[in-house]
Amino acid sequence: AVLADEAGLDIFGVGEHHTLEFAVSSTSVVLAAIAQVTKRIRLTSATTVLSTIDPVRLFEDFATVDLLSDGRAEIIAGRGAFVDSFPLFGYDLDDYHNLF
Repeated sequence: AVLADEAGLDIFGVGEHHTLEFAVSSTSVVLAAIAQVTKRIRLTSATTVLSTIDPVRLFEDFATVDLLSDGRAEIIAGRGAFVDSFPLFGYDLDDYHNLF
């Protein structure tokens, strides 16, 4: 992220994943840390899975990142490409469409 900021890129995104194959499960925490070491690059979740996160908590977390980054936080929200997180959070895949 620091290199991307120094190179003049416009945006840096971190994806949300909840399996051992990926390193980041809490994008807001990682983006808050990145905000402290970058100056201008916009910071975003590469995907925030709306179906498995509390929307109020999502707002609170990203409002905090936005404050820490002087207004550089953004959210990309959707369904996500993986459904592995549904059972982890106690959701039934049969409810996939209703949860979204």
